[in-house]
Amino acid sequence: MDDLKYFVRTNAWTSRSDPAGFLRTYRSGNTDHTESFNFFTAEWDHTDFFLDYDRGSVDDEYEEVPAAEAERLLQERLRQKAERERSS
Repeated sequence: MDDLKYFVRTNAWTSRSDPAGFLRTYRSGNTDHTESFNFFTAEWDHTDFFLDYDRGSVDDEYEEVPAAEAERLLQERLRQKAERERSS
């Protein structure tokens, strides 16, 4: 993965420190990839978010964050999800 960049997805109810979602972009060979983190599968999946954003089709915003920050926030969100699942 070349030129790997991470982003948090935010809206009126979320913030950089508590984002609505996680996005990343990277290049592999001559191909650009855009992905969002899927909390149901705990994997990165293809997304058209950036294309939809450019078209004005989504209300959410996004902000680039350093990889370490994205990883920390993502791990925290996964920890919270696991706690909720254990308590239900």
